[in-house]
Amino acid sequence: MSYERECYTTPAPGPGHSSLHSPTIPSPHTQPPVPITQHTRSTTPPEPPPNHHTMNILNTSATLKSSSLLPPGASKALVDSLLRNHDLLIRLDPELSTYVELPTLENAPHAKLYKVTDIMHALPRGLWDSTVSFEAQMSNPAEGCLEWIIRAPLGLVQTSIWSVREGDEVGVREGGGERLWLVEEVEIKGSRLIVGTVKAKCEANWEGVHGRFKGHLEDAMRKESSA
Repeated sequence: MSYERECYTTPAPGPGHSSLHSPTIPSPHTQPPVPITQHTRSTTPPEPPPNHHTMNILNTSATLKSSSLLPPGASKALVDSLLRNHDLLIRLDPELSTYVELPTLENAPHAKLYKVTDIMHALPRGLWDSTVSFEAQMSNPAEGCLEWIIRAPLGLVQTSIWSVREGDEVGVREGGGERLWLVEEVEIKGSRLIVGTVKAKCEANWEGVHGRFKGHLEDAMRKESSA
């Protein structure tokens, strides 16, 4: 049995025939046309990197230090017990509305965390609402020492260190030199819009806050002496 290969040839165009009507067999080596890709430039400008210089201009810090002479006969151990009573300390706030305890932070297991709500009527209009809630982190890293960190809206961070010191430690050598002092050191960081206002409130309130603390200390001393 034999096979015959069929060959197909394209006849040459005869007279009166146009080559346009002749079938064309594409060459296997012919490449398809490459489409032309047009690249268009985006009209959206890239997002600029953060300007840390501008951020530094908008932020500022302030510090203040307040000292109060404690009642005669007060012991450092008794003052330390009050500095560990966070409920008592939070209630020294003259603008306190409510507070609740929050779960402990993983990166600060020895500190207590609270959500505190104040009612502030003397704030500049549009700065904060009259009701302001913030987080208060409180810890006692050493005897007679309290660290109090407040994180409030607008990125405000206020760190207060309360400590009990001898008279010679605060530069007092006469009169109250043999008595204990309560020293409060405050650092406020945040927007220029709010730091000055918060510092002014601290300056206006610290004497009343320290006075209420000394009142609680005197009550504790009376209970201690009558026990």
